Amino acid sequence: MFEAMVRELRDQVPDPAGLADVALIDLAAELHRLEAVVAERTLAVATMLYERRAIELSAEMMLTSDAHDRAEAEIGAALTIGRGGANRLLALGLDLAYRLPATRAALAAGEIDVYRARLISTGTANVADEFIGPVEAAAVAKATGADGRGPVTGARLRHFIDRTIAVLDPDGVRERCRRAKEDRGIHIDPSIDGMSDVTGTLPAEDGRTLDARLSELAMTVCRNDPRSFPARRADALVALCHGQDLLACRCGRDTCAQRTGTRQLARKPLIHVIVTDTTLSGTSEAPGYLDGFGVIDADTCRELAARGVIRPLGPDPTARPDRYRPSADLADSVRATHGSCRWPHCDAAAWDCDIDHTTPFDHAAPDRGGPTVGSNLGPYCRTHHLLKTHGGWHDSQHHDGSITLTAPTGHSYRSYPGGGVALLGRTDPRSGNDPPPF
Repeated sequence: MFEAMVRELRDQVPDPAGLADVALIDLAAELHRLEAVVAERTLAVATMLYERRAIELSAEMMLTSDAHDRAEAEIGAALTIGRGGANRLLALGLDLAYRLPATRAALAAGEIDVYRARLISTGTANVADEFIGPVEAAAVAKATGADGRGPVTGARLRHFIDRTIAVLDPDGVRERCRRAKEDRGIHIDPSIDGMSDVTGTLPAEDGRTLDARLSELAMTVCRNDPRSFPARRADALVALCHGQDLLACRCGRDTCAQRTGTRQLARKPLIHVIVTDTTLSGTSEAPGYLDGFGVIDADTCRELAARGVIRPLGPDPTARPDRYRPSADLADSVRATHGSCRWPHCDAAAWDCDIDHTTPFDHAAPDRGGPTVGSNLGPYCRTHHLLKTHGGWHDSQHHDGSITLTAPTGHSYRSYPGGGVALLGRTDPRSGNDPPPF
């Protein structure tokens, strides 16, 4: 049967070498949908095997293993995957079969891929039975684009699921966060080639703080330092353990200020949280939004606000459309609205991104085009900023705050705001005379 299916597939799928660029992209999308359909059948097979082993075990007098172990062992051997991989496959199959039927149907139709199915599965893992129906329905609509805003994946999908759960079951969210924080921990294990593997879990705000602090320290060396940025971040972690405020430069030059420890570190906020006034005052339990992570509970927002700097997010009366660089308030509003890099499905945190003009700023005649206003600005990570500027891509920003990116092949992709402003259900606070996008 397999050989016949392979022959039929090869006969129907054209040779990529003979296709134009547009056809190549279309074919890649069609094959990706086909992969999803095949994956759903694989998950269904694993689930059926588990059910049959469960029936067999119920008739045995002595149990030496359970149905999950038996199915996992057989699936792993047949698919040439380890125990961990077989366990994840079987766990997802059972979750789709017994708890997430709409997600399974979307996967079977090729409307979502395994990655999005797994995001929905893990994102709803602790949802009570009474809420799972509406949460799954909303998640599938967002993942497939059935809500009219195009399919969503990655952090944007996870944020939406978290927000939906927080609205339906705020008490449950608070309890799950409490239990998760109690289970936090760091693990350091020996690796190969004289190295160690460092893994662990931290509260979201602490994880973002550590991430930003390592990047901050990694940037304190001069441009002649020979290490890669990831290597400098790793060394920064060790420097923190030794109580050092700066990372020693390894350029080898006697005149390097950082080598002699005389350079001062320019501090800036390490994390950014968007939260409503009512949550801060305690009259509401609405969640907040942590840049680079997503939805966080109200209690955590208030704890962070107690030791942080609070700034209103709203119109900036000093903003100048004819100036190239946006004011700090305008830049904050743009980042808070979009939430991440505006490239489709890029999850780079907004405060780690560049602020880009959709219509290029006219340096020769600033009043003639490309104004520095919210409706003409959007965050892009450095990689996608350069690709958009020099890679043949073009973007346009719409009245509702969404951005359409057009590839060199002519394919268009629409990206909607997904930051704290959108997730918290607030109107857009961008300055000037820009209309609200929601």
